Amino acid sequence: MVFHVPLNYWLVMVKHWGVLGVAIASVVTNLIMVVLLVGYVWMSGMLRKRVSGDGDGGSTTVVAQLSSMLELFGDMFGVVVV
Repeated sequence: MVFHVPLNYWLVMVKHWGVLGVAIASVVTNLIMVVLLVGYVWMSGMLRKRVSGDGDGGSTTVVAQLSSMLELFGDMFGVVVV
């Protein structure tokens, strides 16, 4: 909402782009949200990979992190990941 409403207003009311302005504002807002979500996942450490073959459970850690990411995406889209 923080990005979408002002961008919508500017493109529709100021630039007079009408429906095209609404569509562009939606696309730009969605791209901004993707960047913010990827940044959040990256900064939270969910993308850290610790793969090692020395038997310390590194591959198990990657699977656990992958399942955490799937749960995050499931929460975002209302899907239950088992």
